[in-house]
Amino acid sequence: MTIGMITEGTYPIGAGGVSQWCDLLLRRLPDIDFEVLALSGSGRERPVYDLPGNVSALHRLGLWGATPAVRRPTAPQRRRILAAYEELVEAVLADDHFAAVRFEKALRELRELARQVELTRCLRSQACVEVFLGVWQRRMDLGAESGPGRLTLADALSATDIVEHYLRPLHLPPLDVDVVHATANGPATMIGLLNKWERGTPVIVSEHGVYLRERIMWLRGTGDGRALRTVLVRFFVRLTELGYRLADRILPVSDFNGRWAVRAGAPRRNVRTVYNGIDPEEFPPAGREPEQPTLVFAGRIDPLKDLETLLRAFALVRGRVPGARLRLFGGVPSGNEAYAERCATLAADLGIADAAIFEGPVSPVRTAYAAGHVTVLSSLSEGLPLSVLEAAMSGRPTVATDVGGMAEAVGRGGLVVPARDPRALADACTRLLLDDRLRRRLADLGRRRALEEFTVDRMVGDFRAIYRDVVPGHEEPETAVTGAVSRVGQA
Repeated sequence: MTIGMITEGTYPIGAGGVSQWCDLLLRRLPDIDFEVLALSGSGRERPVYDLPGNVSALHRLGLWGATPAVRRPTAPQRRRILAAYEELVEAVLADDHFAAVRFEKALRELRELARQVELTRCLRSQACVEVFLGVWQRRMDLGAESGPGRLTLADALSATDIVEHYLRPLHLPPLDVDVVHATANGPATMIGLLNKWERGTPVIVSEHGVYLRERIMWLRGTGDGRALRTVLVRFFVRLTELGYRLADRILPVSDFNGRWAVRAGAPRRNVRTVYNGIDPEEFPPAGREPEQPTLVFAGRIDPLKDLETLLRAFALVRGRVPGARLRLFGGVPSGNEAYAERCATLAADLGIADAAIFEGPVSPVRTAYAAGHVTVLSSLSEGLPLSVLEAAMSGRPTVATDVGGMAEAVGRGGLVVPARDPRALADACTRLLLDDRLRRRLADLGRRRALEEFTVDRMVGDFRAIYRDVVPGHEEPETAVTGAVSRVGQA
């Protein structure tokens, strides 16, 4: 059996929880062959992971890199491209029951054309800009888009550019695999659908974060006008809806993500929660706590982690708990340098730069949890974060924001607070730093639950059974599927 694993911005070219998860799954299934297709910015990023021996090929596609000069479409082909593109835009902006079917039809037509000629020049042309303007204006004339207002030429240029980048997977040849396993919705899942359409390949989708939700959050932070944001949100709605509707299995890492998938178009019967897993031997009890009261963050320096809220919360903790420290372990991904600088400046402005230390990456990561009394995660969006599970397995309680599957991950092993609320975060951190008995009771409860529900053996066994189940000719043994995977479709 060969699995085609599709990643976007993660394994093997980026660090983080999803990359760790991919690496762990591949290494724990040495008898299954994998091909990895990594979507990234340029397509030229150097891997940060060494591929295990059961990965037979690494393919790359740069969604934002330069495209090679190849044969341009003929006049008849160009007319077909523009017609399919107009139908795609009509489907993106429509709100009727047939929009999803029209979107799929247009995408399949563009795929057929992409097998013959290179689409990029045409999809970035003035003609496509005019398609966006024309479709929007027709809807304005019907009174359908009065809320967002007028779509400007600059808006249409931006929309055309962004949509073209997300359609670049249409040029890829199908993978010669038995199953496509996309580690996110969006363009990664689109690649699976290309295989499904042309070869009948089963497609499974693992959602660590909710792709649509994270795209909406990204768009809110761009400063773009309402009309442009409306266009792009609707494009991502159609793209993710297609993946949810046509994938053979949707495997969110939390019930929270599973509910999002069902609301966004996934048939409930196809949705199964499979919790992340970690190795208990790699995360033994951390042992003695440090002498100074210490909070620990372990993760990448990224806006989704909302470290600004964490720093503001720590400034309050510092005033309540004498000698308190905050140690932030994690690297700065390419492109996040300005955010890291902003966080360092904020720490200085708050007067905590001497106590809030950016430690950089640490290996092994278990040493980060051992360095503190409490692990803190202030994220705006999460799936089922490994750092919470690792901290629990290490015998350290967590204070986390109530987003995604965080509450499921924390369980009785910590405290959960609203996102973007520095005072609530500070209150919970202060409580655990000062209450030794409560802190140690939560740590014990968290470790016991991690050993019951979040082991790597359980996760790997679930995926092995799922792979066998979706491949024609394989039958899944009754005892192969355990725990979380059997809960899902009942949510």
